[in-house]
Amino acid sequence: MAHRPAGEAAAAPSHLLEHVRAEPLVNGFRAWPHLVAPHTYCVILRDRHLTALREGIAAAGRDGDQRRRAHLEGLLGAVTADRPHLLRFGEQILALDALMLREARGFRLDELYERVPDGLRGFVELFYGRYNDPGVRFLEPALYRSPLYDPTLQAVSLRASDPDQPGDGMRVPRSPGRDGLIAPAPFASGVWDLLGRARRAGTPGGELADALGVRPAELEALVAADGPGTVPVPPPDGPRVRFFGHACVLIEDGHSSVLVDPLVAYRRAGTADRFSFADLPERIDCLAITHAHLDHLDIETLLQLRHLVGEVIVPRAGAGDLVDPSLRLVLEAIGFHHVRELDDFESHEIAGGGLLTAVPFFGEHADLPIRGKSGYAVRLQGRTCVMLADSRCLEPRIYEHARDLIGPVAALFIGMECEGSPLTTANAPYLPEGLYTAGMAESRRTNASDAAGALQVLDALRPERAYVYAMGLEPWLSYMFGVPDPTKTYSLSQVEVFERECSRRAVPARLLRGAQVLELGGAS
Repeated sequence: MAHRPAGEAAAAPSHLLEHVRAEPLVNGFRAWPHLVAPHTYCVILRDRHLTALREGIAAAGRDGDQRRRAHLEGLLGAVTADRPHLLRFGEQILALDALMLREARGFRLDELYERVPDGLRGFVELFYGRYNDPGVRFLEPALYRSPLYDPTLQAVSLRASDPDQPGDGMRVPRSPGRDGLIAPAPFASGVWDLLGRARRAGTPGGELADALGVRPAELEALVAADGPGTVPVPPPDGPRVRFFGHACVLIEDGHSSVLVDPLVAYRRAGTADRFSFADLPERIDCLAITHAHLDHLDIETLLQLRHLVGEVIVPRAGAGDLVDPSLRLVLEAIGFHHVRELDDFESHEIAGGGLLTAVPFFGEHADLPIRGKSGYAVRLQGRTCVMLADSRCLEPRIYEHARDLIGPVAALFIGMECEGSPLTTANAPYLPEGLYTAGMAESRRTNASDAAGALQVLDALRPERAYVYAMGLEPWLSYMFGVPDPTKTYSLSQVEVFERECSRRAVPARLLRGAQVLELGGAS
């Protein structure tokens, strides 16, 4: 098909093709919350990104791919030559860990402040916990206002892809290719709102290219004049849930809409096998995040629906702990303006009517002091849904207290991924060296509830029905963590046990996957 002349392309409305990914990058790597928070980014840069870049440069040299090699050398130089303070900060965190473990022996800490590495001074408080263990608190707001937070490292990769094929993962730096481009795109900038609108209503001709700093011709293979299709769904007649896949749940009633853990699928043109961006409502009154794991706080989705969102609810984090960066500060840094933290059992009134209540989230974080996690109870027109994400039932009485507070539960959504990774798999960059043995790491896995735990939650909350979700089964999530064989996973065998025991209790229960509409008026 012949291409339009550049002038004509600039005059036509532009819609991003539905199979074009808009992937946010931080110095070439796929963005997630710990690459936004300055202190966690610096330790990941030191611990993982430098190695990945050097390995990528060597591989590109062996393959004779000079374009990729030059691009990766540019990314490496951006942090070694142009911004060495980022690496120094990460190295100095390691040095402070060693200092505290060596010198903080239960006596006063006053003199240690003078021995804090120079780059950290003024950004940390030293303390002891109640069990006399040393600790460090980072003054996170000051970090975001310092050169340690650098939006010029942020970009977008626009690339045509098969939505259901595995991608390059978190540890592979991205490079421009024949099927796409990479352009500067600070996450708080309006270019992401334009990209989000281009997913739905389209953008005025040439405006998207101008915002990205590219020629309209560079976008021709990624955009079309026609808008995306939608999955036909009638307007809600009372409270209902639209399940977008994994842990992405939209609760709506025609007056209010609440979206929990948005992770929205891309789809092939002309298909209607899943909900996508065009299927979201024109207004999302409240967006709630359960925790910072990348399949629950997906920056790629969040930036493209930001222009639809009224307010955001996040759990209250651990006040400066390296393993628990503030989700409020992360969301504000990427351009959300109305972000509120909720602590356990606190409630928030939803615009248009209804109530959202934070429910404690135990487990899945390997017994680390991470407070930035919460389940939610959403009540619309007297019908309550409880989303517990990857909570593990360590203490069933928590949910008895929750039942006393939130009242009758129409639907329980609970994750049962009970084959989590060892403690150090994801958390190693933040942990002091030499403190954790292989046995400790294996013992402290990032598990959600198994069947026994999920049944304890069920018995405490006494819902009318239960849904198992957040299992990573959708084919469009293969780029994130693959699609397991249902016959070979312990987690899915536990789901079968849970469903069988729910049946014995006369509670309808089933495993969710794909796009579904769940009415809340009666049993379904």
